[in-house]
Amino acid sequence: MPHSDSPTSSIVCELSLNTTGETVSQGNV
Repeated sequence: MPHSDSPTSSIVCELSLNTTGETVSQGNV
């Protein structure tokens, strides 16, 4: 998933990753 300059998009990415529970480790990194 492409990252935009806005921090909100990265937050949404982390939230979706945390929601799935698969890539939580990557999201934390």
